[in-house]
Amino acid sequence: LGLLLPPSLVFLLLAVNIPTMLKYLACSLCAVRLASVPSELRDRAALRFPPRLVAITGWAAALAAVVIIAAGVEADWKPYLLVAGWFVVGLVYYRVRGRRAPPSGQGE
Repeated sequence: LGLLLPPSLVFLLLAVNIPTMLKYLACSLCAVRLASVPSELRDRAALRFPPRLVAITGWAAALAAVVIIAAGVEADWKPYLLVAGWFVVGLVYYRVRGRRAPPSGQGE
């Protein structure tokens, strides 16, 4: 649907990059969280960076994602409405699907 709406290339670029930056932000915050708690996953990692370095890098990456997301508002604010609309659609789907799904361990 978003591909049918773009009045400009800036709109299309922002509509694609905003969700990408949100995913990048989430992954960066997950890295911070993973570095802050003992984890079997971290213990089995091939690259063993110090947890403090991972946390600092994760916070820096999260900040960069927020800055990039905020910088796009000045170029065109309409893609943000599109992304927010898809977010609302996703929340509604999640709520409806969550009510219909059988409790875990049942219905398998």
